[in-house]
Amino acid sequence: MPQFPGGSWTRGAWCRLRGGFRNFRPDRIAACTATGATFIDDPLRGLDA
Repeated sequence: MPQFPGGSWTRGAWCRLRGGFRNFRPDRIAACTATGATFIDDPLRGLDA
């Protein structure tokens, strides 16, 4: 996970809510629950896009 100069660890991932790549701070995640949801790989949602 890359670290910004401010000292916070981040994780880049696709955000379904925003419809794009976002940086997430794991220290701000209050809860995590496996949903079993899957997705179809789409080249338009890759880092190259």
